[in-house]
Amino acid sequence: MAKAWYVFSQGASFGPLETKVVKVMLQQKRVTLVEFIWCEGMTQWQRIRDVAEFGDSKLPPYPSVPIPSEATEATEAEAAEEEVVEEEAVEEAVEEEVVAEEAVEEVEAVEEEVVEEEVVEAEAEPEPEPEPPPKPKLVAKPKVVAAKVAAKPVAKAKVAVAGAKKAAAPAAQQPTLKELMQQKAKAKKAGAPTKAYVTIRRHERIETDAVIEAAGHGKFSLINMSVSGALLKADKGIPAGTNLKLKLHCKDLPKSPFAMTGVIVRDGTEQGKAELALEFTRVNPAHKRALEAYVKGKLSGAKKAA
Repeated sequence: MAKAWYVFSQGASFGPLETKVVKVMLQQKRVTLVEFIWCEGMTQWQRIRDVAEFGDSKLPPYPSVPIPSEATEATEAEAAEEEVVEEEAVEEAVEEEVVAEEAVEEVEAVEEEVVEEEVVEAEAEPEPEPEPPPKPKLVAKPKVVAAKVAAKPVAKAKVAVAGAKKAAAPAAQQPTLKELMQQKAKAKKAGAPTKAYVTIRRHERIETDAVIEAAGHGKFSLINMSVSGALLKADKGIPAGTNLKLKLHCKDLPKSPFAMTGVIVRDGTEQGKAELALEFTRVNPAHKRALEAYVKGKLSGAKKAA
């Protein structure tokens, strides 16, 4: 009988999961080897890396280096002697190259002396004097009418006054930082409502008439649903670890359907159950907030009815 595993991750436990499902989650890095796992027969939670089913692949292989013997030691000595002979041959070749380089340097020194003599002879010859640059032409500036000159400062002054009035109008309407802090303190003392954040545990599930459409597999009605996943009614199984493109249809959710992605974490049809366990992997933040509010509303309504 296959083992049923329970994984503790991010402050919550989920399961039961088959061994191959846990391995798929490790490959997808949705859980790590340092997180805890448990199954029937264990006295306490253990880290995944300490369990034989999942931790055997991390051990390094045994070394395949042969054990040295007398024959191998003899061959190693011969190889060392050959290396010494090769090093001596290399040193002789290097000495020959040094001698050749010194000869080349002597030839280059002679050529440089010849080039320097030619340069000295060329410098002795007088160079032609450059021509003087052309003199700039003087252009008379146009005369400015006194009336126009006097009118320009007046126009500029009018524009400046109008701009100052426009800038002063919005500045008078906007409150200063001190005023904003005072308003915030007054509102806090008066008991003004603060922002409400939806807090829902991942394992809290609700019954709903929503429908999930999986690309290539058709539509599925839901047995129950939470913020992180859903339990689908299914006659045909889908292998665990299959990634799906989803659309969530629900008349109570605004702007439905919601596009998202998910992965099958358990195929109940293998155990004779007409169900598939689905976990949401990528959800639009706005859609996630709407889904959390919907689940919270359903839970609060159920508590009131009870």
